[in-house]
Amino acid sequence: TVQVVQEARGIIESKGGTPPEAYILLNRVRKGTHLASELRDAASSLELPVLSTQTRQLTAYMEAATQRNTVWDLVPRSNACEEMENLCIEAGITLREFINVEEESEELVHG
Repeated sequence: TVQVVQEARGIIESKGGTPPEAYILLNRVRKGTHLASELRDAASSLELPVLSTQTRQLTAYMEAATQRNTVWDLVPRSNACEEMENLCIEAGITLREFINVEEESEELVHG
């Protein structure tokens, strides 16, 4: 939540560190719907920047997660890969950094 991000930033800054950037990513969005537009408007009222990139509810994400894989490995050149590449570009990170973070998170969750 936004409150957790703000609290973490405060702790990091109080220890002399520089907190990482934080963004709002709209996910599982059905593009072109009234609900998607309302969601973007609501998110814009929060204290974090809203990324213009958004992810849709695509089967590729679910299949990759259940197979403990990435969309790049499972379905290269797919819409899901394009969305993830756009996300990386907008957030200012490389695909390698993104994949490493994803793999590290997976290790924390599954051991």
